[in-house]
Amino acid sequence: MRKEPAVYHQAILPEYRGNPLIEALPPKVSEESLVEFLGFYPDHDDIKRELEGFVRQEYLIRLEQLRQPLPEYIDCFRMVEAAIKESYSTKNPFSPTTNYYLSYLSHSQPSVVPNSGLFSPKGGAMTIVGVSGIGKTKMLDQVLHCFPQVIEHKEYNNQSLLLQQLVWLKLECPHDSSLRGLCHTILGQVDSALGTPDTVPAKNIDTLLDQIERKVKSNFVGIIVIDEMQNLNIGKAGGADKLLSFLLNLINRCGVPILFCGNPQISDIFKKTFRNARRAENGGFIEMDRLLHGEVWDIFVEELWELQWTNIETPLTTELDIKLYELSQGILDIAVRIYKKAQELVIDSGDERITVEVLEMAYQSACKLTDSGLSLLRRSKTNNDHVLDDIKNYCDDLVLDDDKSWLSEQVDTKSDVNNKKQQVVSQSNEIIILGDLTRSQHPEFAEKIREVQLAVDINSRIVDPDLFQRAANEKDTIQFLKKVDILCYDPLAQLA
Repeated sequence: MRKEPAVYHQAILPEYRGNPLIEALPPKVSEESLVEFLGFYPDHDDIKRELEGFVRQEYLIRLEQLRQPLPEYIDCFRMVEAAIKESYSTKNPFSPTTNYYLSYLSHSQPSVVPNSGLFSPKGGAMTIVGVSGIGKTKMLDQVLHCFPQVIEHKEYNNQSLLLQQLVWLKLECPHDSSLRGLCHTILGQVDSALGTPDTVPAKNIDTLLDQIERKVKSNFVGIIVIDEMQNLNIGKAGGADKLLSFLLNLINRCGVPILFCGNPQISDIFKKTFRNARRAENGGFIEMDRLLHGEVWDIFVEELWELQWTNIETPLTTELDIKLYELSQGILDIAVRIYKKAQELVIDSGDERITVEVLEMAYQSACKLTDSGLSLLRRSKTNNDHVLDDIKNYCDDLVLDDDKSWLSEQVDTKSDVNNKKQQVVSQSNEIIILGDLTRSQHPEFAEKIREVQLAVDINSRIVDPDLFQRAANEKDTIQFLKKVDILCYDPLAQLA
């Protein structure tokens, strides 16, 4: 939580000037600067490859900290920025209308109104929808943290202004939450952000809504973000209409925009009536899809692959790129998980190269629960009842394009994967990945092979560099190699 003193910047729009709530927000920046603000690239130094294996394992947590801004990040930031400013445009603290707005609840206003008129709320609803793991929550966190959460005002243009401005409020709905539980969460988050004593929630919903209205108004909340909306229990909320009426009432009564974020199931809530569907997207709508195997994926995977702490660098090849995409199906969280597990498998194994077989083994180790959903994505349309609901909803109308069929054909179905499932065997500190023919499958030879692979004096180790060239020139090449003890026909006899 960032609490900062107010620093004022002249607003771009004339109608926003003179409003301290807007002028205390960070100044508008270009898209190039936004990419820097929204991204995060963990430190990586090749010198770390020389550290001991158990130390390098610790660095793998940095993979989860990578934030590569996608096009949706820019759209989301601009949507949130515009919503906050529009919300504050009618709440200038020096306006009589705002003082009237702060003094009375929306349903208990007296007949006398200020000369400047009644408060007219300017807040809308926005919705972000996408499959789990696509990066919605991480995107929201990056966007919101571009703004201080709390701004403390003391003086504006030589006028006293003692107030705290709560720019954003983010809630994560707990699993199977009720409407009352959501109300309690809102009150608790406000108190937590401001550092004030916990508010005792009212016992009935109407009074509870009044409490929330007072809290939201008095602290000039700029936007409320409700993440994991699919966790709301519509049955406990008294039906979808009652739930939406409650949330949309906050917009009407407080003039505060609300951003809904969740998996595809939340679309069913809004689509039941045209009125609700219209209101849920009147402030903006973003649908986050898994990445296609194209330019945006390439940018992401190149940044991800740089975060490599193996003692030998494995360059990103087309084969590795395609395999990571096939396994993750363009879902960023899954791709990071697979790549992290791949490094865990090979670090300290004696052979720390990352191969296609290593990625497959990492997938089977790290994605046991998500395998059914990912397999469904690979097989396009299906009615399998044993897969995850959010993936099922997402895939109901999914048909792979003809020009992407080459990609799906290279992906094993779940039964194929089970039939040739890899195994990891640990023996003498050597991890053997069955099926990876680039690795030694016999522990007794592994140490000598590693020694040759890592040798810096390889030329001086070759006693007879022209041996095979001479053998090729001999009339009987086989006999020549037997004569110089290079080719052994009967090893058991020789060992005896």
